[in-house]
Amino acid sequence: MKKEVSHLPSTNPQLINMANPYIMHIDLNSCFAIIEQQANRLLRGKPVGVAAYDTPRGFVLAASYEAKAKGIKLGVNVQQARSMCSGIVIMTPDPAKYREAHRLFKELMLEYTPDVAAKSIDEFVLNMESSPTYHQKCEGSDLSHNEVMLQIGREIKAKIKQRLGEWVTVNIGIATNRFLAKYGAGFDKPDGMTLIDHKNLREYYRCHGPRTCASFGVTMSSEAKGIDIPKAKQRKGQTKNSQESNSFSNPVRKQDGQCVECGGVKLVDLPGINTRYRARLRAAGIYTPMDFLNADMQKLKKQVFKSIVGYYWYLRLRGHEIDQHESNRTQIGHQHALKDKTTDLPKLEQILMKLCEKTGRRLRKNNLYATGIHLYVGFIGENPELDEPASFEHIYKMKSWHRGEKVGHRLYYTADIYKAAKKLLYTAEMSNKVKILSVNVYGLKDWDPEQLSIFDTVYSDSTADLKNNFPFREQETKKRISDSVDQINNRYGEFVITPALMLDMQGVVLDRIAFGQVRDV
Repeated sequence: MKKEVSHLPSTNPQLINMANPYIMHIDLNSCFAIIEQQANRLLRGKPVGVAAYDTPRGFVLAASYEAKAKGIKLGVNVQQARSMCSGIVIMTPDPAKYREAHRLFKELMLEYTPDVAAKSIDEFVLNMESSPTYHQKCEGSDLSHNEVMLQIGREIKAKIKQRLGEWVTVNIGIATNRFLAKYGAGFDKPDGMTLIDHKNLREYYRCHGPRTCASFGVTMSSEAKGIDIPKAKQRKGQTKNSQESNSFSNPVRKQDGQCVECGGVKLVDLPGINTRYRARLRAAGIYTPMDFLNADMQKLKKQVFKSIVGYYWYLRLRGHEIDQHESNRTQIGHQHALKDKTTDLPKLEQILMKLCEKTGRRLRKNNLYATGIHLYVGFIGENPELDEPASFEHIYKMKSWHRGEKVGHRLYYTADIYKAAKKLLYTAEMSNKVKILSVNVYGLKDWDPEQLSIFDTVYSDSTADLKNNFPFREQETKKRISDSVDQINNRYGEFVITPALMLDMQGVVLDRIAFGQVRDV
């Protein structure tokens, strides 16, 4: 549930949150790439890209800052990356390495506060309000709240280098809510730290920050000061025309309150604002973050977002916390992009079995069972760019078939999940060769407490009963067997004990980590 919004003071006409900033967002820079550079000194200072697949169409998941300097970023495929930087080192993911880094990262965060939330494999949010470290530093100190928060940030940066390695850097954002803290962590990359409060909030909506733009803190909005921005920003020896050529160009609005030195912050620079939201905002005459901040709440609620979401954005932009909530897990699943596209059902069954085994492992790890199953089958199409292994980003553009159904029993054991998924596979309309298989189970429930059937047999401890009847109900027995197999695989290595159908599949359906999925890390 969303946390109730704190009292909004009537003396503040724009409802800006005047409270001290306690929220800290810590983001590991170029996560996968920088961990690889830390692990291998020979990669340091070189352009490195970690790609989902090392085939030409495999897309880059993380690029080192040396690679980013060449224009290589998330979503660029391997072929494009090599053409942009001939010396780039392309690597495939090493999930075990990243999980260990995440574990060390989290251990360190918990030393500072018990209120730690992992937002992804490389991001943590800390609430320092109840932090013993914060209160110890404040006692008997002449430092202001902001100075203490920045001091803690510098300590965390230094300890991360000690625990994770000297090559590892993070960006830290400090603010009154999660939105602004994440926004602040995006400035001055890599290894930056930004504190945003009611005093500098507007400046960070206009400008890219003091390390990027020398005019930070000087620019004033035309609305706030009633002056012409280009004239106020004109530097010595620079004509108005030459100065305007470097400014933020907006054919609709001439004075938008943006910094003309660095071009200003764009709407899509704000966390949570994608191109679709940007289109909505522009349609309402909102072109910049400053326009967004100055927009009337009723306009956002009734015209732009047409829901309570507009009110949430009105508060979020002003530093009020409305994102402190835990979302309940609704499904668990795995997907695989086939290197060799096929319609061969026995081959698809093999892949399906491994997907079901990985899904079952995660169910059992969380002591959950499912009541429904969904199968997605993606087919090759007319566009060859969508037919490579790295096609998950285009999953909704493909020709596909999918179906889900509720089952009348618990889905917990791999064999039962596979049986239900296989049933769906055999009803699929195979319009072409398959390139993606995805299995999801839903309707998740805790295994305990279990609703017992009134028809279950009650067994005694007598020898006769043990001889004539199996001592456990079938379901409980299967659960114990599955849990025991998982424990053996956890101890001695993945798939030490494996279904016969999965033999010789070591290189198929590889171990992966999703950036936003950390519950099972």
